[in-house]
Amino acid sequence: MQYNEDGDIIKTGWNLGPLPVVAFDNDRGFQYGALLNLYNFDDGSTYPNPKSAWYFEASAYTKGTSKVIVNYDNREIFPGVRLFAGASYSNEKALDFYGLNGYQTLYDAEALHIFTQDEKLLNKMEGGKYPMGFYRHARNLLKAKAELQGHITENFYWEAGYNLNWSTIKAFTPDNYTVLEGNLYDLYQAWGIISPDQANGGLISALRL
Repeated sequence: MQYNEDGDIIKTGWNLGPLPVVAFDNDRGFQYGALLNLYNFDDGSTYPNPKSAWYFEASAYTKGTSKVIVNYDNREIFPGVRLFAGASYSNEKALDFYGLNGYQTLYDAEALHIFTQDEKLLNKMEGGKYPMGFYRHARNLLKAKAELQGHITENFYWEAGYNLNWSTIKAFTPDNYTVLEGNLYDLYQAWGIISPDQANGGLISALRL
């Protein structure tokens, strides 16, 4: 067993850290899943920085939303250069959309009024808890990237990378209620704020230097 100058144990070899993923959302349902961090410290010579690391996450909601994430970080493949690569896929059944004006976007509580025959939902509404269907839309999103980083001087770095995003977008369809005025994303299309060639998503890729 090795120790550093502070008396802490220097980790070597592979170390893993699994964690559960648990949450709840009214429109998405219960979230369940797991994440895992894998660190390779090898002989411990670079501790506390691992020579390579993996990150895995997979989770889903009971109403259909799901996501998968894989990231890889390596400091050894290219001498003096750090490599990061990652990919993720998410199937969002109820993604937030409050408009295109940041913090100045109008939040209209009246737009949350819905029609439903679900008794549990009616009881929540009597207590002032309305579902957020007006401010939701659905999206499938695939993201991938690869980045390289290296030193220029002690405090300056260079970076280069490639990013790819592919998405499909459609209306949010709740299971147990109807949004009376339609949802905001559909209204933005009807008003011409979101153009037809952007409304359904698409492919975006870019080089970064």
